[in-house]
Parts: sequence; C-alpha cells; structure tokens
Amino acid sequence: MKSMLAAFAALAAFALPAVQVKMYQTRSGGAIAAVEREIPNCQEEAWNTPCVDLDEATPSHPYTGLGGSFAEASCRLLMSVPAECRHAILEDLFTKKGLNLSMARLHVGSSDYSSTIYCYDDVPDDFEMKHFSIDHDRKEIIPVVKEALAIKPDIYLFSSPWSPPGWMKTNGGPFGGWMLSKYLEAFCDYYVAYLKAYLAEGIRIRALTIQNEPECGRPGSATCQWHPEQESKVAGYLLPPRLKAAGLDVKIWLWDHNYIGYKRVLDQLKDKTVLDAIDAVAWHPYCSDATMLRHVRKVHPNLRFEQTEMGPQGDSKKQTMIWWSRIVLDAFNNGCSSFNNWCLVLDPDGGPNASEGLDCFGLVTLDPATCAVTPSEQYRVFRHIGPYVDKGASVLATSFTTLGYTAGAKDLNAVAFRNKDGSDVVVVTCNCSERPFARRQFQFKKGGRYYSISLLPSTITTFVVTP
Repeated sequence: MKSMLAAFAALAAFALPAVQVKMYQTRSGGAIAAVEREIPNCQEEAWNTPCVDLDEATPSHPYTGLGGSFAEASCRLLMSVPAECRHAILEDLFTKKGLNLSMARLHVGSSDYSSTIYCYDDVPDDFEMKHFSIDHDRKEIIPVVKEALAIKPDIYLFSSPWSPPGWMKTNGGPFGGWMLSKYLEAFCDYYVAYLKAYLAEGIRIRALTIQNEPECGRPGSATCQWHPEQESKVAGYLLPPRLKAAGLDVKIWLWDHNYIGYKRVLDQLKDKTVLDAIDAVAWHPYCSDATMLRHVRKVHPNLRFEQTEMGPQGDSKKQTMIWWSRIVLDAFNNGCSSFNNWCLVLDPDGGPNASEGLDCFGLVTLDPATCAVTPSEQYRVFRHIGPYVDKGASVLATSFTTLGYTAGAKDLNAVAFRNKDGSDVVVVTCNCSERPFARRQFQFKKGGRYYSISLLPSTITTFVVTP
C-alpha cells in the first residue's frame, strides 16, 4: 500500500509544472495579448526541436535597455499637440504600460531630423565658448525631455553630435565635410559646455559618442567625417581630462556607426589609452549584420556594446514585425546590451524635418490633427522585451544561440534574458511565410523540465519564466 501511495505521489509531482510560465504573443498586424494556455511539459526533450536551455544558460553580457531619440523633429511634433496627448504618448513609451524604454538619445546641435539647422556657437574661433548657448533647445527639446524624466527619472541619456560647428570643419558648414584636427580641443570644450549646460537644466547626460556616423558625409543633412586618429585622440587623450576637470561623470562610447566598421574599431582599440578611456563601443545595424561584432568580442570579450540607432525607414512592406525581430534579437545575441530606435515620434509624412534626411518614420506615428497614434512594426518587437526585462538583467548565452539557430535560421529566432529576481524571459519569433498555416515546434528547458509549444507563423512570443 505504501509503495502504491509513493508511486502516486511521484506521478503527481511529475505532472505538476516546475515553474510558472506567462505567455504573451503578437500575430502579424495584431496587438500583443496575454495568452492563457497551459504549456505542456515533461522530462524528455522533444526530438530535433530547437531548445533554449535555461538550466544551462550563462550570463553573456549586461542588458542596458531599449531606447529612442529625442530628435528635434519628435520634440516639435509632441509640443504641437495638447498636453494630455503628449503625456499619454510619453507614458506609453517610458512605463510598463507600454514599451518601458530605459534609454534615450540627444543630438548635440542639429541632426538629420531637426526642424531647423543650428549649432550652439557659430562664432568662428570662439575658443573660450563666450557665445555658447543652448537657448535653441529650451523651446521644445528640453521641455519634452523634462516631461519624460518626470515620468521616468532614471532614463539613461546619452548624446551624439551630427556635426560640430561649421567653423571646425573643412567646408565651413553643417552639411558634410571633415573635422579639422586643429579644432579638436575646441570641439572638446564645446562638448563639455553642452554637457554642463544640460546638467544646469537638471538633465544629466550619462554617456556620449564623439560623432554620429563618423564615416558618413552626406551633403544634404548634418554630417561630418572623422579620421580614426582624430576620434581616438579625442576619446583617449583630450576629452577625459576635460570631463574630469569639469566634474562630469560621463562615459565615452567609441565609433557610433555601422557593424561593417569593426576593423576600424579593432585598430583604434590597439591603443591601450583609448581602450582604457572608453566605456563601450556604439553600433548601427544599417550596413552588414550583427555577426560582425564577434570579431571585436573575440579580442575584447569584456567590452560592452551599445546599439545606438536604427528606426523604421524606406519600404515598410519589407520592414515587417518579423524582419525587425531578427534585427533586434540578432543584436542582443551577438553582444549588444541595448537597442535604440531613431526618432521616437514622427508625423504620417515622416516629419517635421528641415534637412534632407532619409525616409524615416517614428517608433510611433502621431497625427497632430487628431492625436491618433499608430505603432510601428519595430514598436511591436520592443513591446515583447521592454515590459518584461528589467534594467540590470543579463543577456544569456544559451544552447539556442550556440548551436546555430540564430542569424541564419530560416524559421525561428530567439533571445533569452535573466532578471535579477531570478526570472527568465525568452522571446522567440516564428516565420514560416512560405506556408501561411504552418507551425514550428519550439521548446525551452527550466528546472529539469522541457516546455514545448507549436508556434504560429509570423508571431512573436514572450515567455516569462518564474522559478
């Protein structure tokens, strides 16, 4: 009798799930929803099925967060609508009601998505920055940033110039041209003046890049090209002592351009002074793919990567939810700690914008006439990560990412995170577009048990796994 009771007890224990699992799913074109369903689990692995093994997963690199940019175009649009509309949008972007963004980018002077073309000191050879002023930003950018900080005080702000003042460049203007070496020190003083001015406004910028896309010289919008030796000199030698003297605790991020530039980055990091001075390398995914980052991680395994810009643009039919999921998940799986959108908010025409720019769209589209808000496909992907992964979490190295199921995978892609409270978050996408009603089997392992589910095509699914 006792043996029978023991057998029944063992059978009951076997049938109970070892962990709590919450599941959230978005189908293409739909809204995210909590999916109330039991996920079958057992002690045997499903044969020939991709698996995220959370029991064997190890922390790979820290999670900094998701973010976007307070481009002047975004701020002008937000300031043009009623306060309650603006507040609702910012609340959706920066709280767990929506995306729970934890980062945001500021441009130093005008960018390629500014409402006007400007800098903070356009008096030639003003080495003492006597004419420096951020008054331009006080009308729209600073009020929007302050309102966002009131909603979420710990937003990690970082800044990037699209162009130094024209008098520091070969062509004397904001569009294109090259940085002149004789003005590198003046540029550092200009940057420090900007950081101090924003701090005086109660806005603490925690990290900076020296130049947005230093190999881009597009003549129709704010850009500037930098030789790698110039960037290295500023990052390693000229800017750090000036930041220290000004009492500014601001981290320096190198590069801030495409994955394909990894060879330039590796060459710059041969200078130990530069390596020791920087906090991270910043990347954009516009050119090449995230596997390029492995070349740098191999040499510098403990160096953090931040993905600082990519937003909706061009052919929206191509940039589907699944397309965006691969861009975002591949960035995390190949070493990035963050993923930042470009313009947080733009109107239905991709504006307002005074410079050439590219055909960009906002993370959300806002119609100023009606206050109607439309989320982008990138928004849908962010929505599956931001509310569930906390700052201070780790991106995990798992069996899924090490056995070849990532960038080249045809049907499935996944990333896993571990929060400080011990909960795990698995985000998986399924793309079986050649057969619209096909499903793909997927599983994850936790507590010695395998949780198996068939995923619908063109879906993103988040599993929150709590021990």
